[in-house]
Amino acid sequence: MQDGFRTLLGRADAAALRDRPDEAALLLTAIVRNAARNLRRRHHRAAPHRELDDGDLVDGRRADDVLAQAAEVTQLSGCMAGLPEVHRHVVAMRVLEEVSGPETARALGLTPGHVAVLLHRARKQLEQCMSEAS
Repeated sequence: MQDGFRTLLGRADAAALRDRPDEAALLLTAIVRNAARNLRRRHHRAAPHRELDDGDLVDGRRADDVLAQAAEVTQLSGCMAGLPEVHRHVVAMRVLEEVSGPETARALGLTPGHVAVLLHRARKQLEQCMSEAS
């Protein structure tokens, strides 16, 4: 909005608009609306291009590292699917969504201590599953 006012006041006919407040309000509305539209457009949000060299990816990691991480994520997804449903919910809420223990307990209808035990057991099962697959 402030940029819109600055643009409006920087116009050559700004002094003439003082006598026509309705027209000035319509013009300010159009300026702010167009600025908001420009911010939403793809070219405004686009990241600058950079050249790739020696097999690096855009974020600076090598393709081999990204493939290894993707394989690990796929393996972890398979291990997560093997967990009992309540364990999956606890891991998703506590680890992925970073919900606190008491909030997780309330959401699942469990005690906070039970949530802690389930999380511990789920982590152990995931650790075992991941080590077996390696």
